[in-house]
Amino acid sequence: MALVYLCPPPLIQTTSMSSKICREDLLVLLASIGVSLPTNTKISEEDLNKRLTQALDAAQQFRTVIESTPFNPSTFPTWPLEKNLPEATVRLGIMDGVKMKLSHGPKVSADKKDTFKEIRTAVMSFAHGIQAGQREFWLTDQLGKFEGWGIYARVRVVLLRFSQKTLPLFVVLYKELHPVASSSIQDAVEALLTSTNTGVLTGIQTTELERLTMLKLFRMNTKRLTGDFYPEDSKARSQGLKPSFLLPLGPLTMREMGKLTTDTGCEVCGKKNISRCLQCLSVAYCSPECQKHDWPNHKPTCRSLKGGTWHTVTFDTPETPHGAGVVIMNRLDTIDEVKAKGQIAPTKKGVPPDVHEGKIFLVKFQISLFQFKDEANFLLYDRQRSFQVMWWRKDDRDLFDEAEEALADELKMYRWARRVGDYQLSVCLDRAPAQKPVW
Repeated sequence: MALVYLCPPPLIQTTSMSSKICREDLLVLLASIGVSLPTNTKISEEDLNKRLTQALDAAQQFRTVIESTPFNPSTFPTWPLEKNLPEATVRLGIMDGVKMKLSHGPKVSADKKDTFKEIRTAVMSFAHGIQAGQREFWLTDQLGKFEGWGIYARVRVVLLRFSQKTLPLFVVLYKELHPVASSSIQDAVEALLTSTNTGVLTGIQTTELERLTMLKLFRMNTKRLTGDFYPEDSKARSQGLKPSFLLPLGPLTMREMGKLTTDTGCEVCGKKNISRCLQCLSVAYCSPECQKHDWPNHKPTCRSLKGGTWHTVTFDTPETPHGAGVVIMNRLDTIDEVKAKGQIAPTKKGVPPDVHEGKIFLVKFQISLFQFKDEANFLLYDRQRSFQVMWWRKDDRDLFDEAEEALADELKMYRWARRVGDYQLSVCLDRAPAQKPVW
């Protein structure tokens, strides 16, 4: 994304095109947000779209900052001029900060794998533009040219309060514009400019996938507004400008990524009515036909697990004496989240839930960096982060040393496990999964 100012000459109607994101781009877009799924996944396109909606909601912390829907942004005060809008809009994760330190200035990327990063940059461009006194934006392929389709956006900012914090909420009127034979895009954009506009339109360079994603976000959020809300007079409505809003975007948490990368469908066809392979319980199928079809792919994993050695690991929860005083953060935490962290927070006090209901699942083993000898420990959790527990060397020195051997020079590893008690897992340490997970 690049932020520039376009001064169009005297710059009506336009037609719309399908804004559907194709399956291939859905997978790339989800991966750019942190929801990585196999390219050959059998998850339905409808399910992928649902996951995209959930991922975008998680990125804008919608369920956290908006108490109830529908809501009316006109009940919120205008953003104070003295408050730094770009500073309030940025939501950096730890890795974002590291990358900024290593980079040599902002770079515009047209690579689809960077789509979410560029969308976040577009929202920051709104913040910088409004801070500079601009409120009309044009999202397009090429800056300085009115070619191809784009999105016109008219933006103002209100102040949102939640949990004793404040956050900017960008109130948006938008319209997608497509070229037609009878008129130019330039004419259509000029017709939308407000009378208070000084002749300066803020251009934001975007790819088509980025604009389609922005439209997806706009349409999602429009549905959360009260039916009587419209931020301007009837003229804007007659011009076809649609109301919506944006919230600052940030990285997903590990828990959110784990939830959205879980595939509970049949390994072959994606259907939901499934049963598990009786030999290893590690994969699911909807029928004997699908299981037979997938056997050449599944055979190595199934046979290796069948011959593996299983050990019982006894873990502690954070509220036990062993877990007291432990602080953990990961690369996807935002800087504000790191500042607010104290102890590891269990889902519930007491016995961690068994969401897997006795079935086999993958556990991530993450070694402590600053504890040694008997104080050494592994942090254990599943993809969904339904539990987050500690395993200490002092509780079983020989087995812990065996796990460190399996870890080799890595800081983390993934192993198959099954819940066998309130505070116990049966773990196959000598068999790694066929493919290394990304969570």
